[in-house]
Parts: sequence; C-alpha cells; structure tokens
Amino acid sequence: MRLQCDIPLPLSMSSQPHARLLPPELSREVVNYVHNRRDILNVRQICKSFFQPATEKAFRVLKICPDYEKSARGICKLGKHSNVVEYVEEIVFFENCRDEEQKDSRLDVHDSDADAMTELNPLHDALSSLHLFPGLKSVGLHFKETWEEEDVLDDPAEEEGYSDHLKLQVSIFDALTKNKAHNIKELEMRGVSAFPTKTMASKEFGAFVGGFRSLKVGVISEDFEQVYCSPIFFGFWGVDSPATFPTMLGYARNLVELKIASQGEYAPGYVGLDTLFFPQLEKLHLGYFIFFGGLDKGPEGFISRHRKTLKYLIIDDCYMERDSEDTNIPNRLWADVWRDFGLVMSALKDITVLSIRYIYLDDGPELERLQAVLKSR
Repeated sequence: MRLQCDIPLPLSMSSQPHARLLPPELSREVVNYVHNRRDILNVRQICKSFFQPATEKAFRVLKICPDYEKSARGICKLGKHSNVVEYVEEIVFFENCRDEEQKDSRLDVHDSDADAMTELNPLHDALSSLHLFPGLKSVGLHFKETWEEEDVLDDPAEEEGYSDHLKLQVSIFDALTKNKAHNIKELEMRGVSAFPTKTMASKEFGAFVGGFRSLKVGVISEDFEQVYCSPIFFGFWGVDSPATFPTMLGYARNLVELKIASQGEYAPGYVGLDTLFFPQLEKLHLGYFIFFGGLDKGPEGFISRHRKTLKYLIIDDCYMERDSEDTNIPNRLWADVWRDFGLVMSALKDITVLSIRYIYLDDGPELERLQAVLKSR
C-alpha cells in the first residue's frame, strides 16, 4: 500500500457546511465503522469532520515488513509531517511479512515482498528515528520464531559469522540505541535469538529501555541440543557472567509489567534472576521456566522478592527441577509453591496457571485454596 500521509484537504470541503457541523463523537463513530486502511484514508478526504478522526485511526499503528528500503522511506516521510507524527502511537516490525497478525492492510506502511531481504541500512535508519514521533508509546519487534541451523555459532563473539537472521537482530538493537530521547513506554520482542550481543547488554541499550513500564520478551533459546550445551545459551540467560539478558533487564528499573518466555525446547531454569528487582512490578508472566530452590532461588525466589508489589502472576508451561534425568520426581512439589505464595505474597490478587508439568495429587487442591484466598482479599 502506498503511504498517503501528505494528501491535502480537497477543495470541495469548503462547500460542505453540513458536514462540518457533525459533532466530533458522531464523526468518530462513523470512522470506527471503516476498517480497511485505504478506505480510512479516503474517508479522511471527505470533509473536515472526518479528517482528524480518520487521521488518528489511519496512523495510530504502523506495521513494517521486510522491504526495508520502502519501510525507511515511509517512516522518514511521516517524520516530516507534523500534522501526522503526533498520532502515531505504535510501530511494529515483522521479519516474516506473511505473519497472520499483520495481514490487516489498513495498518501497512507499504506494499512489501516477503522475500525481499535487502540492505539493513534503510531499516536501521528508520528505527533510529523513533524519537521523531512524540506520541509513540509502544514498539513491537516480531522476529521469525524458528532457530535455523546456520544460527548455531561456535564463537558467539565473532559477529562476522552471524547469519542474516542474527545480523538483522543486531542491527535493530543497535538502531534502537540511537533514540536518545523518546516517550516509548512499552516494548514487545518475539523470537529473540538467545545469543550474546554487546549491543543488547550495553549502557546505550539500557538507556533506551530505562523508562519502560512494560517489557515482553519471547526468546528462542534453542531447537538444537548443541545450542543448549554451547556458550550461546549460558552467555545469554545468565549462567555465565556477564550475561546478556539479565544485564539488559537490570537497566529497566521502572517496569510495572514484565513477561519473559522461552520459546525453545529447553527452559531457562538458571536465568540470572537472582540479582534483579523491580520496585514497581505489578504484573509478571513467566513462560517455560524451571522452578528450583524454593523461595530463595530462581523463578520462585524472583516472584517472592516482589511480594509487596506483585498483583497479577501468570505461570505458563513451567515445571519443577527433577532429581535426575532418569526420574520424573521433582525436588519440590507445586503444592509447596502455592502454599508458600499464600503465606508471603501479600499484594497478590490473582494467579493464572496456564500449564505446569509434574503434577501430583495435592497440587490442584492447593492451587484452588490459594486462588480462593486471593479472591477474598
């Protein structure tokens, strides 16, 4: 779709006094019935009553696909129009432009070719210019959620050996650090590859995320066993120091909402959560984590450390550490976790358990008792 951010009001508007008399709430109601972006841009030209509500809807969310040159032109073009930039609230990048979630053409910045993997410079320039949008509150980065065999590195520090997929992520992370002054409060990243990057753990990236209120990260830890046993896994999640992910999280001290989910085969049980604390954290979503060590260590310790502020907790597809690889008997039962949460999580109002592994007889009833206690608060 061709970006149409500089279309002037048609001359015929001045001859439509009846349209100008439409109450603002009625104009917005009419615009809300239009869903296709091309139609919204056409409605924008009908009369002055529709111009502002249609502009707000047409440019509130911008979606960028892998035709990087066109994406850069679209972003830069918008950045020069002061009557449009204030309406942009969210920008979302999709590495795979056939992603089902971005097929809605009303939000596309441009026509794009899903196979167009061209120069990274235009995209880098575009994502370095987010500070030009004063109303921008949310950024989404949706990388492809698969780990390719060429992404497996013998030496994660050698960037020359990165695949195109990894080079793309490094370039985007670097671009984000160029936005020195911005109003962004929310960042969602899906399909982040678990490989150490100097950029993601840098003070510059820390300055970018420092003012965030919401951070949601889905990480491809590995689909190959050799990755799980390599420096990639340990250097990212926190077994070795300094670790990429905990270092980056440590800069985001103002978080109210945090979601961390591993999308690989092996869960990040030994994530460097033990050093992290967010004094304002109210919502937490942990996905595919290994629980171990009780209230003093790992994910369980991280949760209990936020007992005074945490109100909403989601545990998704997590499981207990086992005694050994040859047994399914965990070191600790979920019933013990629920019982301890009921005793120490003084601010908790709701807990949602989407899926857990290694369930025993007392686990379900103990969770129900915990949920009943939380509802009575």
